[in-house]
Amino acid sequence: MNQASTLAALLVALAAGCDDQRPRVSAPAASASPADFSNPSSLFQQEAEHQREHAAERPAPRPAPSSVALSKVARAELTSLHVSSLKDGVMLEKVGDAWQTKYTPRCLVDERMLSAALDNLASLTRSETGQRVISGPDFVLSIVARAGLAKLLVLDVGPATQQGQLMQLGDGSTWDVKGFKPALFPADSRAWCRKP
Repeated sequence: MNQASTLAALLVALAAGCDDQRPRVSAPAASASPADFSNPSSLFQQEAEHQREHAAERPAPRPAPSSVALSKVARAELTSLHVSSLKDGVMLEKVGDAWQTKYTPRCLVDERMLSAALDNLASLTRSETGQRVISGPDFVLSIVARAGLAKLLVLDVGPATQQGQLMQLGDGSTWDVKGFKPALFPADSRAWCRKP
């Protein structure tokens, strides 16, 4: 890939992040000459100006989730819940007033089961611990609650402790969490399906 096509690909990627209605920069045709990109700094300046123009339109990024419990406000904003284990995973998404699994097998989610899981997330408490969840096999479950793309709650669940369950939060901190009920969070999508 030559320098000109690399530059054009970068500009396409940068432009893809903007939500306005201006025409997008398209990748150059194979016949584009390096002369078409004779002033790359001008292209970068234009993109930087474009990003500054629209910076106020974007919501401020949320800090990494540092809470162990799902607040009432976060629960009201919730649009998806991702539960994954080392072997399986499921994404639940809110569509209108109902919840459904996002991938095969697509089905409507059992509201009582989802409500019990969210109630459990709202009731969690934490205490200091000197332990750490190191890596891969130490994590038995991962739960990510989102409002759109924003992460509201991130819990990487480690092994059980004498006081509860070891968990790493979205900010990287590790806590001993009390009240967590792993049975309410199956990573198999079929377990969440509403029974006929």
